[in-house]
Amino acid sequence: MAKHIMSMDPGKAETEQLKKEYVTFMKGVISAPLNLPGTAYRKALQSRSTILKFIEKKMEERVKKLGGDENLEEDDLLGWALKHSNLSTEQILDLILSLLFAGHETSSVAITLAIYFLQGCPSAIQQLQEEHVEIARTKKQSEETELNWDDYKKMEFTQSVINETLRLGNVVRFLHRKALKDVRYKGYDIPRGWKVLPVIAAVHLDSNIFDQPQHFNPWRWQVCELWNYDKHAFLSTSFICPYPL
Repeated sequence: MAKHIMSMDPGKAETEQLKKEYVTFMKGVISAPLNLPGTAYRKALQSRSTILKFIEKKMEERVKKLGGDENLEEDDLLGWALKHSNLSTEQILDLILSLLFAGHETSSVAITLAIYFLQGCPSAIQQLQEEHVEIARTKKQSEETELNWDDYKKMEFTQSVINETLRLGNVVRFLHRKALKDVRYKGYDIPRGWKVLPVIAAVHLDSNIFDQPQHFNPWRWQVCELWNYDKHAFLSTSFICPYPL
């Protein structure tokens, strides 16, 4: 994530230091909000401040390049945001902080889960290989070396594998929501201001929604009707079939 967002190479001292601060920050996010010396919450606040200062330093270095003879790098998110967006410094800091936080464990865990599920489904591995080999063959014929958006759109079965991985082994256990008004749901009263924690697995593993919910079946996502279900992978999002009949 740091490589794509700020062009930071894995293994370097500054990258490892940033990672260390993020681990401390993440531990405090779900801790009791006690701002006392030695608590996880206090340490998280301190790490957050350190991370923001680090990101701001990177921003200043990029801005200096923009003011000089060097071209501002655009091959990462920070460079693009500085050159093309109208975001303020504070907004860019918040954006980078949020993306690093959101992708720190979610991406690595999702990839690990995909590998775990695929090892028990040889036919899915074969179809994945065929899909990617075909794209690689097409790229070679056109003498192109980098993937583009059209290539990603051709990875339909790959997307099905991702969807099924996030359904069966969701990285996010529950969502944080707050009732903005009094709500009555299935005989239960939820007062205004109360916190609601929807458990994602309750939807993903519901046999009334998914056939054989405990079974890893990426082909289920190739059925258009399934895209009309609400899929709660990271956020509450409705997916509509992109190929209407």
